[in-house]
Amino acid sequence: MLLNEIRNVTDIPLVLSDPEGFPTVVSALEKVFRDVDYDLMVCCGKCIAAGGAVNHRLGKGIVSKTAITQEGILRPGLRVVITGDGLKDGNIVLETIGTLESAGCKVVKLAFVAEVTSYGARERGILGDRDFETLVRI
Repeated sequence: MLLNEIRNVTDIPLVLSDPEGFPTVVSALEKVFRDVDYDLMVCCGKCIAAGGAVNHRLGKGIVSKTAITQEGILRPGLRVVITGDGLKDGNIVLETIGTLESAGCKVVKLAFVAEVTSYGARERGILGDRDFETLVRI
């Protein structure tokens, strides 16, 4: 399954498990983050393998959302990007942003494999003026 075939967030693991779909996601995310000045990527959801491949290519660090509270990972001044499998209502990513910012980190960009438009996160401005991209909108 390829990116343009995603119709639902449940399709994302199918794309990530596909030998043609996975490299497509990695290349698309690499393009999003290539010119961004950051130190660490935080992955929310199922895209940690794709994020790992991107950061290997770009020479950056990576951690899962569930590990960011571990002592020694976050520090003031750290420039962070966030990637996730799907943007729905934005609650999970807002929680992650809050944790990062309370540790003194700066979130410089966000990217999602898919944005579920029926939740209206973009229209409601849930991410404020933060720079974010989605690979597909469903």
